[in-house]
Amino acid sequence: VKEHTTVVILGDEKGPMMAVTPEYGAKVIAISLNGLNGKNLIWLNPEIVTAEFWAGEVRNWNIGGARTWLSPEADFYLDKEKKWFVPQTMDPGNYKLIEKTTDRIICQNEFHIKNVLDQEYHLKIVRDLKLLSHSPISIPDGVQFVGLKFTHRLVNLSNKTIGKDVAYASLWSLIQLDAGGTMIFPIKKDP
Repeated sequence: VKEHTTVVILGDEKGPMMAVTPEYGAKVIAISLNGLNGKNLIWLNPEIVTAEFWAGEVRNWNIGGARTWLSPEADFYLDKEKKWFVPQTMDPGNYKLIEKTTDRIICQNEFHIKNVLDQEYHLKIVRDLKLLSHSPISIPDGVQFVGLKFTHRLVNLSNKTIGKDVAYASLWSLIQLDAGGTMIFPIKKDP
């Protein structure tokens, strides 16, 4: 993939690690317990390693991994004939790398987009991705852990008020996983 877009590796190349494409959707394309030689715990489109996938002006948006898009989906991903599409301003977008450390990356995409009603938006999405190499809760001895903490923000750069001058818009995220396995979601009770 590095032949076609920048890939940033966070964490340990032999331990918990995460790979991100900061300029191509700011997507997390790999999470592994055992570095570059470990199993990728998220789904990645197998065609991503082919030249055909990357050829041409309009590429397949679905490289897999974790992404952030606008919602409601029907307002931004359906045209007037109700045909589903992915706006290139969203995916891959025009993300820029803002900050990077050994375990954290922040990327942002500033763009203009219209909804199905032809209302115009000037927005910025900020994706703050952090690799968690140690569990925030107690886990049994011998259990390996790798985690991802992400915060995404939607910033209105227009003088139009969302929900008043134009229809509501918000964010949603999706992580594509391989089938099988066990995922544990620790939940803290919050008074």
